[in-house]
Amino acid sequence: MKPLILSLVTLAFTTAPAFGHDPAFKPEFVASITPSYLAMQTALAGDDLNNAKSGAADFLEAMKEAPDQGDAAKESEDLRKPAQALQGADDIAAARKAFFELSLEFSTLLGHVGTIEDDELHLIHCPMAFDNTGARWVQVGKEVNNPYFGANMLRCGSPMRQLSPREEKTHRDHHHGQQEQPHAPQQPHHPHHGH
Repeated sequence: MKPLILSLVTLAFTTAPAFGHDPAFKPEFVASITPSYLAMQTALAGDDLNNAKSGAADFLEAMKEAPDQGDAAKESEDLRKPAQALQGADDIAAARKAFFELSLEFSTLLGHVGTIEDDELHLIHCPMAFDNTGARWVQVGKEVNNPYFGANMLRCGSPMRQLSPREEKTHRDHHHGQQEQPHAPQQPHHPHHGH
């Protein structure tokens, strides 16, 4: 049992960014980078490399206003690097890999800091992405639009949790002294697959 526990702990630390973000990150800033992130997600779900790269360019433009002092500077760089890789991607496979890295950073930033916008943003997980290693992303609404498979398996994936708006959840969690967990349990199947 101990090796299994160790493996799970190792997996948690190697597949997710550090829990928490520098207080220099504010909901207003998250709101400023969300539209371009969603533009990349929508474009990749539509197998559209050019628009995905355009979204990456817009994201990088918005990142010029990112916090750049102390620990926040490294976190900002962790957001920039995958966006730069996506902008310079030679093919859609490379773009999707870069988007995966960006989604790890963006989803935890959104989940921890929040946003001032009221779009219904959900964290989605596809267990089959990248040779069944799995990948997550953020999108508007619960109807799965998979940026890692596009038209091949557009609906493959399951909603994990709603990230925004979250006023009621935030109030409830603070009331009980609980902290939002970085991951929800993965579903053993993906009911949207094949639609």
